[in-house]
Amino acid sequence: MAAAAGKPLVIIPAGTLNHLARDLGLISLTDAVTAVRRGQTVAIDLSSIDGRAFLNTASFGSYVDLVDARERLESTIGKWPAVLVALWRMLGASEPVDVELDGRRRQVWMAFIGNCRYQPKGFSPSWRPRLDDGQLDIRIVDGSAPWSRVRLVVALLTGTLGRCRAYEQWTATDLQVHSLRGPLRLARDGETFDGSDRFSVTKCREPLAVYVPYR
Repeated sequence: MAAAAGKPLVIIPAGTLNHLARDLGLISLTDAVTAVRRGQTVAIDLSSIDGRAFLNTASFGSYVDLVDARERLESTIGKWPAVLVALWRMLGASEPVDVELDGRRRQVWMAFIGNCRYQPKGFSPSWRPRLDDGQLDIRIVDGSAPWSRVRLVVALLTGTLGRCRAYEQWTATDLQVHSLRGPLRLARDGETFDGSDRFSVTKCREPLAVYVPYR
């Protein structure tokens, strides 16, 4: 990738949500072309989960199950209907993962880790005030609290997850994860993969240069 080659990364705002592009001020393809032509770059943070780099978000737990289920369905019924069906199945069948987070045993429904602090709270983060703050934005839904599944369902359906008692959020420069039930499925920037039973989520030492349309 660009970081390993020591080259600036070109961001093309052609995805569904374009979180990184919008945070960098890249709204259109013209913005990206202009940035490259002018040679304007900024340095942003790069993070990794289980040794794999990510620019936006990483996760484990039920969200990964949701992504896997959505990908199996979307070629047949379309992306957004697939999201709804996958969410319904996940809420009915998935179980919290049994892990140690920095040595503390936890049961976790969902874990979200953002590369830098995101806004707003909850599991629909959409923008970052800075892309170089040196922090991981860690958000979990605890699975050990009484009625945690019911609380999770109600919070997701009403868009109030950020105020749910089972929801926790903090920042750190790294997170050590030990799965007590074997290797976990992980996700980074929307792509899932088979992870380890012990892994780190960290900020990479070197920043990544990306082209931007203005300084």
